[in-house]
Amino acid sequence: MQELGVDLKGFQAFPDHHAYSPEELDRLTAAARALGAEGLVTTGKDWARLGERWDRSVLLWVLEVEARLGEPGQVLELLDRMAR
Repeated sequence: MQELGVDLKGFQAFPDHHAYSPEELDRLTAAARALGAEGLVTTGKDWARLGERWDRSVLLWVLEVEARLGEPGQVLELLDRMAR
């Protein structure tokens, strides 16, 4: 996050496809306020679950995540070998 100029105050991980409860969202909001955070950051994937119900007093920013292959040629070669 430092590359984006963000001062990360805390971090909370949740499992993939997590169904956020209202109590969890309340705790996240309270923790953000207690830490003096300007807002919370989530992924686009989680925004799809939270966006319609986000009515908290803390801002919610969406971080778009993109996967890139460091060596695409090696991956294609491996896939080719597996297909044989």
